Amino acid sequence: MQRPIVVAAASIAFVLSVATPIGAMATAQRTFVASYGNDANPCSIALPCRSFAAAVLQTAGGEVIVLDSAGYGPVTITQAVSIIAPAGVYAGISVPTLGTGIVVRSVGIVRLSGLTITGRVPGNFPASMGIDLQVGSTVHIERTTVSGFFNSALNIRLDQSTPVQITIDASAFIYNTGNGIFATSGLDSVTIEINNSRFDGNAVGMNIGDNIRGVISGSSFNYNTTGFRAQNSAGALNNVTLRDCVISRNSFFGIDTGGDIGETNATMVQVTDCEISDNVEFGIIPGRGSVVTVSNTTLTRNGSAAVSLSSGGIANTFSDNRVYANGVDGTFTATITKQ
Repeated sequence: MQRPIVVAAASIAFVLSVATPIGAMATAQRTFVASYGNDANPCSIALPCRSFAAAVLQTAGGEVIVLDSAGYGPVTITQAVSIIAPAGVYAGISVPTLGTGIVVRSVGIVRLSGLTITGRVPGNFPASMGIDLQVGSTVHIERTTVSGFFNSALNIRLDQSTPVQITIDASAFIYNTGNGIFATSGLDSVTIEINNSRFDGNAVGMNIGDNIRGVISGSSFNYNTTGFRAQNSAGALNNVTLRDCVISRNSFFGIDTGGDIGETNATMVQVTDCEISDNVEFGIIPGRGSVVTVSNTTLTRNGSAAVSLSSGGIANTFSDNRVYANGVDGTFTATITKQ
């Protein structure tokens, strides 16, 4: 007579578990947001949430999918998650004055795809940062546009011993009164890979601080004050390659590198297959403690000089560059023989 009682108890427990509503603390592998959603919903495809913040709280290591075009608000990410807007769907984040669009504090994989993050709302003072990476492991940003921020569109400021891998593809960091990207690390642990992206119309297109390694390919740094800057402090290192990039029409420098007094070879920048043109002051200005090595690159129509060694750095050439029609063509420090 005991067996039926056990079966009945198990059956009741199962029914209760199925019938229990998915509340704010429940999680799913895939959640959804929509313009007609409600944050009291379980974020299912039938009952989507209204904001990214609500959906991320209910997503366990999976995906938040955007169902239709709307603004979905700022969000803080503390777990592995993907926020994905399909092609043709506008997924906006309008950031209030002095605010941040997306804060990332996750040691898991974070993917941001197809988002539009805006910091300049009509009638408001510009917001501070579009994406603020404070703790990370692996971050993928693709098909995302970030504009209108007075600090940085993407702020990467890390101090952790575990490796951090950041990849950016087909994205735009444009028309910010601060940096398109600012990146620095207290430890030599951050690697950045950027492909087919834009850094146009900012104070500095990309501004690298300490301990950053990376490759930037097929991207533009146009109409900024300075296109690309890499400057380390004492004891820090940088090693970045610019490949197949256009660095043009910046109102001050195309490429500006430098380091702390007494540093040697602390900032290494390789420039290959690029165009550096029409920058108002200098095409390339290597500062103390930095080495810029240039190969198969066109430097033309830059104002004061294509290459200026006035700041005490080193600029090497493989003798296969095209340097012409600048205010002053300038001279390289040394020619490296190809092997």
